[in-house]
Amino acid sequence: MAKNRLSCSVLAGGPTLRAASALLGALVLLGPLASGAEKKAADLPPPPGTLARELEHSGAGAPRAAVSPVGGDPALGRPIEIPFVLEGGHIIVEASINGGPLLPFLFDTGAGTTLTEDTAQGLRTSAKRSLQVGGVGRKRLSARTIEVDRITIGAATFEHHTVTVHDFRNIIVDRGSRARLAGFIGSELLMRFAVTIDFKQRLLTFNALGFRPPSSQFALPLGMSISPEGLSLPSVQAEVDGVAGEFVLDTGSTGEVFVSRAFQRSRAFGGRGKSFRFLGAGGIGGPAHVSLGFGERLRLGPLSLSPPMIMGSMDEAGFAVPPSIAGLIGYGVLRLFVVTIDYQAGRVYFERIAGRELPTAFRSAGMMLDKPDHDAFEILDVLAGSAAERAGLRRGDLIVEVGGRSARDLGISDLSVRDSEETLLVTTSDRRSYDLAIEKLLP
Repeated sequence: MAKNRLSCSVLAGGPTLRAASALLGALVLLGPLASGAEKKAADLPPPPGTLARELEHSGAGAPRAAVSPVGGDPALGRPIEIPFVLEGGHIIVEASINGGPLLPFLFDTGAGTTLTEDTAQGLRTSAKRSLQVGGVGRKRLSARTIEVDRITIGAATFEHHTVTVHDFRNIIVDRGSRARLAGFIGSELLMRFAVTIDFKQRLLTFNALGFRPPSSQFALPLGMSISPEGLSLPSVQAEVDGVAGEFVLDTGSTGEVFVSRAFQRSRAFGGRGKSFRFLGAGGIGGPAHVSLGFGERLRLGPLSLSPPMIMGSMDEAGFAVPPSIAGLIGYGVLRLFVVTIDYQAGRVYFERIAGRELPTAFRSAGMMLDKPDHDAFEILDVLAGSAAERAGLRRGDLIVEVGGRSARDLGISDLSVRDSEETLLVTTSDRRSYDLAIEKLLP
């Protein structure tokens, strides 16, 4: 049975390269959440204090990761399992910095471990060096690196870890009534463990290096794509509509496939059929112009997945990846699998989750949203032919309520609709209300 297009914010190109691209748009409201993406009580992270008790009283029955000297890897006696929450396709885990309280972090294989300025305040540490960071969007931000004493995630602890610190745009970290994101847990973890990401059970598992999942159906060679900032990003060879390229496996991207401008130009790549071009929220570099449409197929190893939704960069600058990288494969595709990434073995293992397919339609009210502050969403663009356009909503309008809930209580990941929902009520800052139809805009 055909399913409607993945909902919530389309985040084409997650916070890649140290939080480079966060929300290429927030296509509000895209349609139902993909199968299996709803929150369940059993999938919530442990309540605050659970971690401390586990570490204090860990006996033989509690999995632990011994801490190695500086520069070494944790010695893993047995697998460590860490529950996560899916928020709009983002993997949210809890972690502690220097023994402090548990804080929410985004687990992002396309980024380095990064702290917000608020999180870094109060840490007794000095800057090791200064640098510029960027990604989707034209701006580059000033950042610094610091060394933290330890990062603890579940029963795994990493000592003397270097992280990046910089300001984040509000849309990236604002989770409405929930605690703001404290930062990202990045790709460095993939160098320490064979990491299994189970999108069905909503579980991260840290396995010993060299682990081979017994139920995997196929494996692909793991690329060692190096970002301009020196990060080693997990990548694989894939084909989009018959055009091959190296794609980063990016859990920070909630879209399906994102292709760079250079890839589109140099490979004569073009989408098929109707597409939209619009101004999206971009990433830490600010808004970005992108295109959105359906492709014919994505070939990943022996599998042919159809039809992929493809988002492409329309800006000549502002997608800070090496020219060798064709683009990103995000949550919209990865959610179809249990994925294990093992740098030591140089392999990525895939196990298909039964019953999950790529959706075949894109439903939306047609608004591209940013959230520049905690009080309101701002319309960046309106899609032609959408309910938002017919209602007269335009760029710059501020949305203060969605579905009867205050914008203060909502993050961008909350802006999604279910299969049964056909309309969406929004209220602007001048207290005008609009009952917008959720319609199929593509194909």
